[in-house]
Amino acid sequence: MGVERKKDKRNQLFCRDFYGKIGKAIHDFDLIQEGDRVLVGVSGGKDSLALLITFAERARSSKIPYKVYAAHIRSTVAEYETDTAYLQELCDSLGVELFLDTISAQVEADSKKPMCFVCAWNRRKKLFQIAKS
Repeated sequence: MGVERKKDKRNQLFCRDFYGKIGKAIHDFDLIQEGDRVLVGVSGGKDSLALLITFAERARSSKIPYKVYAAHIRSTVAEYETDTAYLQELCDSLGVELFLDTISAQVEADSKKPMCFVCAWNRRKKLFQIAKS
């Protein structure tokens, strides 16, 4: 068996295990009820995308009907740019509505809070507003 096939096999086993663990957590802790709406905050990184894909795929085959949504919050002060076109394409392919929003996280001059804290706090605040609406 070639190196690439072994790597692919390991990835498949990991994905199956990940998918199963999420299903077990949902079942064991009674996390999702019929008609629930699940909002997944996606940064564009592999962790949040894996979670989004798994929830969306599980929702399609679940005995308990629920709806999955995704939200991506950009910041005007962040030095990186996420490929929002890719996020939109992925969400479209999964049948998931994507909410895109931009925040401005300015730190007040006399604030003792670091910029990362202020930005994360404002992103979380925006995510809660999206979830509430």
